[in-house]
Amino acid sequence: MGALRYGRHGTQTSFALTEAMAEIKGADGAVLHPSGLAANASALKALLGRRPSAGHRRGV
Repeated sequence: MGALRYGRHGTQTSFALTEAMAEIKGADGAVLHPSGLAANASALKALLGRRPSAGHRRGV
């Protein structure tokens, strides 16, 4: 058993759940989110990536 962590980084129960979900689905890993809004934000960030805003472009 690894180091005990609790709080924002997860609990032993949440770590076990993500491992079980990944194993069931045959995936490399899984991610838990505390709400649907957090899940949507995470998906959008992954799809859109980090793009500089118009005011921060170099050479403009």
